[in-house]
Amino acid sequence: MHANRLCVLLSCLLATALACAQDRKPGLYEMTMVTTTVSPSAATYPPRTMQYCLTQEMIDKYGAMVPDTPTRACQLVNVVKKSGGMTADMVCSGPINGNGKLEVNWSDSEHAKGNLHFSGTIRPGQDDIKIEWNAASTSVYKGPDCGTVKPTPPPTPPPAPAPQ
Repeated sequence: MHANRLCVLLSCLLATALACAQDRKPGLYEMTMVTTTVSPSAATYPPRTMQYCLTQEMIDKYGAMVPDTPTRACQLVNVVKKSGGMTADMVCSGPINGNGKLEVNWSDSEHAKGNLHFSGTIRPGQDDIKIEWNAASTSVYKGPDCGTVKPTPPPTPPPAPAPQ
């Protein structure tokens, strides 16, 4: 169960790596991801291939595909867009606590490579479990029509702190 939850989390987080440049084409992308865990146990998972729909609104507003429900506890901060790539820090709090580093580079408007390294803890029960993983992805533009693949909804912003 933890491995499945981690794979869903990774796919959503790395979906943010699909695009960060204004010249990125909106439409259907196919992403292949390889995940390697360091903790709680060392493992390399078989490549997973997923499809994502990137909208022009996501490109304009976020510069990237935004994570959906499983990662609402995570925020991308310190986003730096540069020619041919982007970097960001990922900060998670809630059932998953920790920090990650995201880096995305693309060779053109249809091909991206991303890497996300994360260290933190997860609480599946009463005790925290240390987690550390790396996910490397490649994304390829498939066409302007997303067909039945729906864009992920934007994350709900975290609640504002209560005035004191």
